[in-house]
Amino acid sequence: MGLTPDPVIATYGLALPEISPNNPTREGYTFTGWYDKDHKKYYNVDATPAVDDWDKTDAKVTLYAGWAGDTYTVTYDCTQYASDYITYDQVEATLGRPYTLAPSDRCLRTGYNLNQWVLNLENGTEVKFTPGTTVPEWTYIGDVTLVAEWTTESVIYFDQNGGTGGQTEPVPVTYGGPTPEISISIPTKTGYNFTGYYYEDGDEDIQYYNDTNQVMVPTWDRKDRTTYLYAGWDPKTYEVTYDCGDGELYGDEIVEATYDSNFTIASADRCQLSNHVLSEWEIMKSYNNEVLDTYKPGSTISPWKYETNMKLRAKYATQTDIDFDNNGGDGGEMGTTSDPVIATHGLALPEISPDNPTRTGYQFIGWYDGTDYATSTRYYNVDATPAVDAWDKTDANVTLYAGWKANTTIVSFDPNGGSGNKPTQITATYGATTPTLSDFTAPTRDGYTFTGWYNAENKQYYSAYGAPAIDTWDTALDTLILY
Repeated sequence: MGLTPDPVIATYGLALPEISPNNPTREGYTFTGWYDKDHKKYYNVDATPAVDDWDKTDAKVTLYAGWAGDTYTVTYDCTQYASDYITYDQVEATLGRPYTLAPSDRCLRTGYNLNQWVLNLENGTEVKFTPGTTVPEWTYIGDVTLVAEWTTESVIYFDQNGGTGGQTEPVPVTYGGPTPEISISIPTKTGYNFTGYYYEDGDEDIQYYNDTNQVMVPTWDRKDRTTYLYAGWDPKTYEVTYDCGDGELYGDEIVEATYDSNFTIASADRCQLSNHVLSEWEIMKSYNNEVLDTYKPGSTISPWKYETNMKLRAKYATQTDIDFDNNGGDGGEMGTTSDPVIATHGLALPEISPDNPTRTGYQFIGWYDGTDYATSTRYYNVDATPAVDAWDKTDANVTLYAGWKANTTIVSFDPNGGSGNKPTQITATYGATTPTLSDFTAPTRDGYTFTGWYNAENKQYYSAYGAPAIDTWDTALDTLILY
């Protein structure tokens, strides 16, 4: 606060008191005002308050002078090699702030690398900076000139590019000198062959060492201070053999798969076996029969990761010709077609027509593997959807039979003007034996003789003594009244 030694008294909630505009000075810095320890400004440079009211309740508070570093010009001197000058935009440094040095390509000199930027201080001291690095806090007051310091040495770094081993240590090299020999140990990478070490020059790869680490460019021609050479890799190819087993091969027996590339497996028609279909390919190493995985025909292995020659062995599923028998019914497409439906063991059942057969007195309930649905397995529902998850038969030919459930009739009795007991309501099944009447007592009617029980069309179903008048129940109605 200038040269005034006396404290200033501020009152909470009131305007800040006046202070002297006699500000402090500091070489290389510009005074910016007075701040508390949390960097909140309370007085401006012209000593006017920076806040409306004093907001502290402490008995004693210290305000600190704020400083902003001055900015100076940094000039880069490429010496006599300025004709190879490359523009670098950052030419100002601010005192107390980080500063990033120009990179090594700020100045170019054939056969040399820019090793250091040198700052010569007035006291004769040299300060050296590594090109491209950042100084955390610039401490030099005034404009400065940084002079290029040159070296003929470079360093080669080796990037294994996903591999392991090989030349791992950097190697010194001199522009125009011989390309150095390196370790004879070559790197390795699963599924790849090493092809050498390369320099990526735009879209072109320049090979400096071959696949046995022998020098390919006798004289070192890179001017860079550091050069990165990358290991080159070619993916390996492997033989894949199709094994049809008992089936017959159609197409190539041996094909190639490339490591880390997609490999499309042959379709199901590569191997054909009578009455069978190729359902899966089992993959195994070519020298044993241990199944490592299974793949669907025509699927893609993405990507190929097997590291040896492999074999794909056909796994077959039995195919069954399905015939449909109406089992006493009539019509319907499935029971009349001459073309069998083909089902494959272990796979979902094929689609069939929902056009079902009919049968008087019976309800169609699906397709079964036997004539009696009660003791058979249903394979298709009434709506023609599969009733099982997968076809489970291995026979060459299978007949599915229409399942029929006989209609039942609720039979009630009307004395038709008579009186007395009447039979209890009964249930009769179409095609089954006519049920008997239990505890039968004939009704009576004055002036009439009871002759039995009849339907509305005067067909007799029971005699005057309650015995069935027909052996087999022949009515498919849901309900029937006998008179």
